Amino acid sequence: MSESTYESALSRRRLLQGAGAVVASVGVSPWVVETATAFGAESKIGGTIDFLSWQGYDSPKSLGPWLKANGVKLKPTYIASHDDIQAKILGLHGGKGYDIITYYHGYKQLYDQLKILTPLDEKKLPNLKGMIPFFKSNYRGFWVKNGVRTAVPMYWGALGLVYDSKAMTTPPTSYDVLFTKALKGAVTVDDDPVGAFTLAGHTLKINVATMTQAQFDTVSAYLRKLVKQSKGVAPSYGDCAKRIADGDKNVRFVLPKEGGYAYCDSWAIPISNDNPDATYGYINNAISPKVNAAAAIEQILGGVTVAGAVKYLDKQTRSLYDYKNLNNFFAKAPFYANPPVKSSTFITFDKVIARWQEIKA
Repeated sequence: MSESTYESALSRRRLLQGAGAVVASVGVSPWVVETATAFGAESKIGGTIDFLSWQGYDSPKSLGPWLKANGVKLKPTYIASHDDIQAKILGLHGGKGYDIITYYHGYKQLYDQLKILTPLDEKKLPNLKGMIPFFKSNYRGFWVKNGVRTAVPMYWGALGLVYDSKAMTTPPTSYDVLFTKALKGAVTVDDDPVGAFTLAGHTLKINVATMTQAQFDTVSAYLRKLVKQSKGVAPSYGDCAKRIADGDKNVRFVLPKEGGYAYCDSWAIPISNDNPDATYGYINNAISPKVNAAAAIEQILGGVTVAGAVKYLDKQTRSLYDYKNLNNFFAKAPFYANPPVKSSTFITFDKVIARWQEIKA
């Protein structure tokens, strides 16, 4: 039997990528270097950039040409979970070692508390002027807080339902379909605690970042019921994708009537950086229009953050989102912060993690 997926990925080349292979066809794109240098003749670009993020976020086709043109070597360290980022940086005990990271917007509060992000000098990022206004803003402090920028949005998208269109010829219109008898044992749930609680909370009109105990229990009950509908929690996004349709081209993505939630991953410079000129140049090139578009297509994520990049997307990728009405889209799929690390009022991050372990057991 085919499978529906309750998708709750956070920020990497997540299960949505499987849908993107169908929805966002990868066509010929301009793999070009738009800026030979980052921010003027006085910058000293060269050496090695130590890259700490998800495998694939180094986008070799689109970002590689700039490295070659500037004599810069990229040394990647790939993470298995988002929490590897702060663990590795804090593990340096104030030393140097990693020059660039990416982070899912929901982690901003934690990273502020841990003080692992470097304030960015916007003068060294001239391509910021071309960003889509929403992603250039100080929206909820995810990228800019109190006038200080700590991140540059790279890609974005939305999470909802992924399904096999061969078995479900009509796109599901509600998450309620997950609980039908017909899909008993055919639902897949990702092993992503915060993602699961965020999407379930949204479906129930509960904000995961401000959950009371009663709301926490309501979302938990929903997830317990969902897991019982599944054949078990998928240990990885790759496994989840295989459970839907191994090697199949019928995977589709949809935002049901309840909506979903949006994510945005961003470039950031950690406190361990020891090659700032090359890092600024790398980020500035990444947010030039053609490169931003090419990288989004390479990642099969679809959502660009640079206004001038939209025209360089292939037709199908460009049609994924209505860039002229993003506020309407984000009303249906809003950005949520993660649960707080510490709070005497709301359910905290550690309690969400612990409760998920109970639910999936």
